[in-house]
Amino acid sequence: GNLLIFGALLVLSAVTTTGLWEQGPVSELRLASPLGQVITFAGFSVFAFEGITMVIPIYVAHKNKDSFTFTLGWTIMGITALFSIFASANVVLYGDVLEPIVTLNLPSSSILRVWVSCAFALGSLTLVFLMAFPTYEIIETNLSRSSIRWVTRCAGSRSMRTAVVTLCAVLARFGGSSLDLFISGVGAIGCVPLAFVYPAAIHYCLVAETKMQKVGDVALFIFGIIIMINCTAALFV
Repeated sequence: GNLLIFGALLVLSAVTTTGLWEQGPVSELRLASPLGQVITFAGFSVFAFEGITMVIPIYVAHKNKDSFTFTLGWTIMGITALFSIFASANVVLYGDVLEPIVTLNLPSSSILRVWVSCAFALGSLTLVFLMAFPTYEIIETNLSRSSIRWVTRCAGSRSMRTAVVTLCAVLARFGGSSLDLFISGVGAIGCVPLAFVYPAAIHYCLVAETKMQKVGDVALFIFGIIIMINCTAALFV
């Protein structure tokens, strides 16, 4: 799955680079956006942290725990730089006609459009179960402690996992018509707490000792709450 997505990103990067080399930047590049689009962009950007749920499972499986923080920090910075460069290059190339799904900007008659779309679809299909694994673990652990004992059985566990995937598929099907708002909402509701709010609160309560650390945690907590509220409210405006 990772190889398919990485290969598709390489193809899209090559197409964008070639387009900038041959055509140059778009003639009219808008450098400012309305407030509503800025809020949507904030939630959309935070969605990049949707893989944050895999940090704890990876940390548990990591042999050298001392090097984990260093590796995680550089990985997040590398991914942030990759996303920023890729997005900026496409904005400079396509301008206002840039679609939320960048493959839609490829020529409709091009075989690359079909290949890249299929690669992304297959890659996502193979990775969705891995990304959902922490969710399964949390639901099954909580239900196994309650009176609902059937979920610990094989059939019950499979039914629950099938229901979760089906729910995600239904939400994606009806949310795809407004993909930017849909992903912004998912980022605000699902990713902001995991990436900003909860880590700041936990660090403040368990780790922070100096005044600067506590101020930083409070600022990050407030920043996450503001993004979450604004992006969620933008869905209904």
